[in-house]
Amino acid sequence: MAMRLLPNIAFGTERYPPKVARRLRVVNIAAWTGAVLAALFAVVFAVYPRPGTWPLVGVDLAAMVILALTPLLHRFGPLLAGNLVFAVGYAALAALCWLLGTTSGIALPFLVVPAVGLLVFGTERSWLAGFWAVLGVVAFSALQWYVPRSTGLIPRSEMFSATLVPVAAASAALLFGTVLYLMREMAQAEALAQREQERSDAVLSTILPEGVAQRLKEHDSVADRYEEASILFADMAGFTARASDMTADALVRYLDGVYRRFDTLVTKHGLEKIKTTGDAYMVVSGLPRVRSDHAEAIAAFALDLRAVARTTLDTHGKPVNLRIGIASGPVVAGVIGRDKVFYDVWGDTVNLASRMETTAETGRIQVSASTYQRTLHFFEFVDRGIVDVHGKGPMPAWYLEGKRASRLSTREGGGSKTASGLSLPPA
Repeated sequence: MAMRLLPNIAFGTERYPPKVARRLRVVNIAAWTGAVLAALFAVVFAVYPRPGTWPLVGVDLAAMVILALTPLLHRFGPLLAGNLVFAVGYAALAALCWLLGTTSGIALPFLVVPAVGLLVFGTERSWLAGFWAVLGVVAFSALQWYVPRSTGLIPRSEMFSATLVPVAAASAALLFGTVLYLMREMAQAEALAQREQERSDAVLSTILPEGVAQRLKEHDSVADRYEEASILFADMAGFTARASDMTADALVRYLDGVYRRFDTLVTKHGLEKIKTTGDAYMVVSGLPRVRSDHAEAIAAFALDLRAVARTTLDTHGKPVNLRIGIASGPVVAGVIGRDKVFYDVWGDTVNLASRMETTAETGRIQVSASTYQRTLHFFEFVDRGIVDVHGKGPMPAWYLEGKRASRLSTREGGGSKTASGLSLPPA
């Protein structure tokens, strides 16, 4: 019930943007606080047992009425009410100080009220806040120079309790409230900035590999060379025909469902997804966290990827048929772009992995000699023979079939030969 009796500090600010509305709420608080203080002083002077105090009551009542109605001026713009609060407040203080004398302490708010200026007008109109601050200092100095210490309207012996203490208390409360408001605004701004930073970091961590995001914040660029890494490319066979039979929404939902399952496997095997381009999926092993079993890890991932794809059905009940290519060797990795940064991998190994994918048969995992040499003791392969690789010429390639039942049987020979008779060194 008590809360309903209190005025709504947002009165008249509803149509303004949040930043302006906050300043206008400060104007409302200052205006209504000034109105309450003026009413209290009017009562004090009205019941004061000495003649001649009615001019003081008149000044306070006039200030009370004007300040109480000031928020109505918000409809005419965001500056009128704030300027009126300063003008009325300064005029009332000057009149009361002229009637009572400087010993009353009435002039003290001239040095305190300007602190509210930046809250009322904002930093973009700091010149206006500065104007009222300078005017307050000038008014205070002029009153000290031209007005006597006491006019005799109220004896100096009674001035201390009647005016000086209340004015000093009100000035201190105003200054404290202003600083408190500023501190709360700063705390809220810092909390908001912290939340936005955390959101930004979270988004960045989903785009960039672990550790790379932090390095990018500390440096202008991130670029590394890795002598050992494995690259995998996967492509959905028949995707163009499948996409032509689906609506845009259905296609996006389908790809999202497929890639979510693929992403789960990437996390399971501790690999790093680099990017998806349409129906193409690129994964790397061995960076940015170096691992000696990069080829084994990506081969195991490829087998799981193919198995998951075969159980992922489209709207027509057809499974995903992948062509997968893998190559191992040196690469360069880094972050490129500024507005939409992304982590990418370059090098001959990347190109070879892409060629392994494009020349693979549907549903097969084709690996280069570099990957085969690193994994032949752990997996079963079928020698495909010589493949004509665009831009590289004839090259040996193998199809990855599955994991070996026993690693011991793979170590009986000192090496291996391709179907074309090309000899390979021991792994």
